[in-house]
Parts: sequence; structure tokens; C-alpha cells
Amino acid sequence: MALFGAGRMSVVITPKDRQRLGDQVRRARGSVPLTEAAARAQVSPTTWRGVENGTAATVRATTYRSIEQVLGWESGSVTRILEGGEPTPLAGAPHAPSAGSVEVDHIVAWENELIDEVWSNPHLTDQERQDLTEKIRVKAAEARAIQDRLRRSSA
Repeated sequence: MALFGAGRMSVVITPKDRQRLGDQVRRARGSVPLTEAAARAQVSPTTWRGVENGTAATVRATTYRSIEQVLGWESGSVTRILEGGEPTPLAGAPHAPSAGSVEVDHIVAWENELIDEVWSNPHLTDQERQDLTEKIRVKAAEARAIQDRLRRSSA
């Protein structure tokens, strides 16, 4: 069992709940490559794969919200699935993302993957997780600043 959102919500998630969610996410993704769906959600492919496989024991609530948006689900759909229900499609949204080219923000994906690893580490206290998350965000901001300078200098 694990907690939804690592210290942010106190809903207990069983392996069976995670598997049910993973099945729904995989079906909704359809033929869109996993890496493309993950890039659209700005989460790492490892995290998305863990959600689909039911092996991601601790996932941040913001990650679930990003997945809901990519799949065209209303906010709260993940919670409904975890409670045994069905996702609610957004009005006018397609039932699955369509395949196509997407620009991947590798810094955001890297940042999210590291933060997910920090929050899923059972040996860290919440304060240590918060401190490490802040350090990761600072390093990601520095990387984006360098990336922007490189883009401007090559233009």
C-alpha cells in the first residue's frame, strides 16, 4: 500500500487500485507512443510507465493531474478510478491523445523524474524531500537559463 501524492493526501492505494488505474491509462493512451504521452504531460517516461504498469507506488498529485490533462479527462478522474469508478472525459476532448510530433522539454522531464524519485524514497523525511525538491528546482532553473543563453547566442 502507498499514499496518494506522498504526504499531500491520505488516501491509501493498494496494488489492485494501481493496476486498475494503469489499465485505464494504457487504454486511454491508445496508439500514442508512451514517450510522447509522457512528454506532453511533462513527466518522465519511467514515471508514466510505472503508472501504466501499476508499479509506481508513490506519484505526486500534480503528476496525476498532468496525466489526466493529456488523456482528456476531467480533474479528479484518477481519484475516481482509484476508488473503483471510471474517468470522466472533458467535454469536447478526444478520448485519447492523437499521435503527432511534440517538442520534449528534457529539462522539465529530468526535473520531474528526480522529484518523483525523491518523493518515492521511503527513507527520507518530508522536510528532506522538500529541501531536495527545492534544490532540484533551482538546478533546473539554472539549466533553463543556460539553455536560453545558448539559444540566443546561436540565433
